[in-house]
Amino acid sequence: FFFVSLYDHMYSRGYVERTIRREDDAADFGMCDCLEDMPPVSRADCTEVAVNPFTLSRSSDGTVVTAARPDRLDVEFNSCRGIGRSNDLSAHIKKLANEERIEKSYEDIAWKTLVGYANPNDNDNEAACAAIL
Repeated sequence: FFFVSLYDHMYSRGYVERTIRREDDAADFGMCDCLEDMPPVSRADCTEVAVNPFTLSRSSDGTVVTAARPDRLDVEFNSCRGIGRSNDLSAHIKKLANEERIEKSYEDIAWKTLVGYANPNDNDNEAACAAIL
């Protein structure tokens, strides 16, 4: 969490300032937030957390499952890999939908927030944003 939110996003990329508010909506929102609580955006970064897993083993008769923790906990922050683009939440959601790893109801919530999602590689989609404002 520290690396992504404080170092990478604030220090390296300069995401310190809040995003532009709508004039008719003075609600605060965080840099990192739940998708359903975010204001409409045309693009959002996407970071995955990779943690080395516990090792599970089962007894020979199958009655006992044992979990062994790793000797050292390794946590890595990576750009989400999506369809045609990495580090883009809409492209990642499209990938999850194609792999049937996201429920349709969550996908619908995402498209209410991620406007212009039909073209995740299009960074010139102001018309989609203007349509919802």
